[in-house]
Amino acid sequence: MQRELDQMTHQLCLNLQISVLRPCLPSMYGFADEYAVEDDLRAAVVHSRDWFDVWIGLFCHLIAEMEEEQTRLRGFPEIAIQHWVEALVQGGHDRAVVQEMKSELVCAFDKGVKRVGTFVDLEHSNIRHRAEFVKRLEAHTVPVWYRWLPEYAHDSFLSGLGPTIPQMQENLSRTVPRTVPPPIPSNPRQHKLPPVKKGMAHPVLEFLRKRDEDNLRWEKMEHPKDKQIRLQRLQQTPEVSARVWLWMEDETGVWRRETVSLLERQDTLMDMKPYQKRYDSFHNEWHCCYELTRPADYEGEISDEEDDYGYANYDMGHDANNGGKRERQAEGDLEVGEEYMNDTQREPGVSEQGRFELAIEDMDDLAAIHNGSSSALTTDADAAEDYILQAMQIYYGYTIPLPLPVHKGKTIEVRLQNRFLKFVGIPLMRVDRALFDKPTIQCAVDFMERLGSGGSIVAEEHDAQPGHRHSLVGTRRLASLRIIRDKVQGQVYYAFDTGEGAERSWMLAVRTAAHALLVCRLPEEMNIGEVALYLVNHGIPMQTFQRSSTMPRISSLPRSNRLVPYRTKDHVFGSDDYMAYMMAVENALADRRQARAALMAGGFTWRVAKNIVSSELVLEGPTGIRNNPEDMLVVKDDKTGEEFVDDAISTLEEELICGLVECFTGKAQIYFISWPNGRKGKGEQTSRRSYYPLRKTYSGSGLDYGRWNVVLEEVFKMVKEASMLGERKPKSMSEWRDATRGAGDFRRAQIRLEQMSKAFIEGQIKGHR
Repeated sequence: MQRELDQMTHQLCLNLQISVLRPCLPSMYGFADEYAVEDDLRAAVVHSRDWFDVWIGLFCHLIAEMEEEQTRLRGFPEIAIQHWVEALVQGGHDRAVVQEMKSELVCAFDKGVKRVGTFVDLEHSNIRHRAEFVKRLEAHTVPVWYRWLPEYAHDSFLSGLGPTIPQMQENLSRTVPRTVPPPIPSNPRQHKLPPVKKGMAHPVLEFLRKRDEDNLRWEKMEHPKDKQIRLQRLQQTPEVSARVWLWMEDETGVWRRETVSLLERQDTLMDMKPYQKRYDSFHNEWHCCYELTRPADYEGEISDEEDDYGYANYDMGHDANNGGKRERQAEGDLEVGEEYMNDTQREPGVSEQGRFELAIEDMDDLAAIHNGSSSALTTDADAAEDYILQAMQIYYGYTIPLPLPVHKGKTIEVRLQNRFLKFVGIPLMRVDRALFDKPTIQCAVDFMERLGSGGSIVAEEHDAQPGHRHSLVGTRRLASLRIIRDKVQGQVYYAFDTGEGAERSWMLAVRTAAHALLVCRLPEEMNIGEVALYLVNHGIPMQTFQRSSTMPRISSLPRSNRLVPYRTKDHVFGSDDYMAYMMAVENALADRRQARAALMAGGFTWRVAKNIVSSELVLEGPTGIRNNPEDMLVVKDDKTGEEFVDDAISTLEEELICGLVECFTGKAQIYFISWPNGRKGKGEQTSRRSYYPLRKTYSGSGLDYGRWNVVLEEVFKMVKEASMLGERKPKSMSEWRDATRGAGDFRRAQIRLEQMSKAFIEGQIKGHR
């Protein structure tokens, strides 16, 4: 990791210096060959970059000195760390950059961080106490090399640090001289994309072609309202709210995509030519590639700098249905806060007819919870009725009994209306209350009341009944369902062994019986990959189990022990704190293992990750068996003994994604610190705060629907927008508990639904034995 960080930083310095000096080349060298001059400049930069290692060493030395001094004075290591962080921020450095620097391994004085070390002359006059000097370097995990003198053998401290004679003999015996070939000089010009042979499709274009085929399948199952909104979104393609992918070729010739950070999305899109970028309205994301050149039939403006390598005719501009593209204004660019709110914050208006209506952008809440049914976001009573009945059917298994009971003159009180809207996940102000005059909705409200109060549920109301007209009995996915109980933890998983092993190396699994029946309700023409995408796009927790015997073994990446951000007692939270948090999340989710696990976690962890990484990452399957047990979920079937593995996310990683911050309270606390003299010190207590509720608070709360919905999306947008404007600080754990407390009947309804689903599944599995 240290070597990778060093290489990345060297390359960054190299590119930065060249990009800064390139405009000066004509004035410095007249009309000399630009490439020759650039080669000279690059050689000079490469020659000077070794000084960066010296700078890093000095930087670590200053941090260690400051932390040691502050810990000695104030007796609390975390305060010492925060001291130099705040000093840099107050000195004009960006908090996000300083926070990222603090989280790097180079600033972590931990034994897990491999350092080169230093040579020391213990006989130097400036070193008065040899043992204390070596102990000090050792405390900061700096390996020390010094010339061994015979008298050191009588030193009680130094003699204990040296290796034994057998150890030295073993090390010498393993040292075999060998000829090392000279390094091959690198030529930066060789890394250009070679011309593509005629008739051969570019890898990025081939990916987009397959994506079009998948989108055509989704379009056949798309709700008419969702299609209408998607086409409207194409008339004004989003440049900030939509994810932006940048395709690049790695050193092995494999094309990979990387997500563009939030603040760079517009600039990246503006830098692309029309045929180098494409907007996918189904996934609400852009795909960009600098290496794509002008197609032969391209009719737009042509630059003299463009090459034509004969790529296949493929327009990267828009979807097939795209009717235009929003142009960025030449003046008055959006502020950072406005960028976040660009496609989310719209105040509801009142039409000429006096009806409550929403702007189209507001209706597009996370693409209407990823094309579940955007009619929930309209105020039309008929459209809201359609959405509610669809949601009740897919998530709760409820269908209207036939014949439809007639409730003449029945009036549902407002309190019960509000409870029902929260039950289905619709904000209270989003619908016309004339909705509750409809007999179908009145029956649905009655079902909700009986589900939460323990009342009887008749067969024609719930599809997990043998006598139901749309009973799940005999469905293909139900027949492929198997129950896996972990032999160690006792956790139950509902896995679908669909026989698609040739296509997928993993097996889809969920943790609740209710979610297992939800999978059984999805259209049978959906393959298991499309089912997994449905779950991910709706924020439903899931797993992709793969047999451990088929997985590669890889080493876990080292972690810094300074990932948790701290704030001083008098700190005032602002927009820079939220930007520092988002940058840290983007860096964390660059790890494929952590990104996959976050997407499968559900809740606010899923929602934060959804803005940064693609759902399709889940389909790639587990990354491998790791040496750190926190990096993977291992489940051993207590019946068959089979061992399954999936990517996992640690509690700390999940809390950091939700915006965990430790804030000093100023209250004193006595504790022991690990100084050589073992003295006591006074420290300060901290208060745990977070931008979004942590898993411990969210699970089982009034916001835990087991899926993402419009109510949760409004909470997420409110926190994001207010935090970006500096108008909101992270909540404490007690504040989040109060904010997420729900009604008891909601929790009772969820528990009963799980019990009904579990009894149905177990009955079906026993019946097929």
